[in-house]
Amino acid sequence: MFQIDNIREMFFSWEGRLNRKAYILRCLTLG
Repeated sequence: MFQIDNIREMFFSWEGRLNRKAYILRCLTLG
């Protein structure tokens, strides 16, 4: 359980960074 949570947290922090960039780029492209 702890291991899964750890991986999940790592994944989400990494995903969050990529998503923020993708979201900004998408907004600029559509905006």
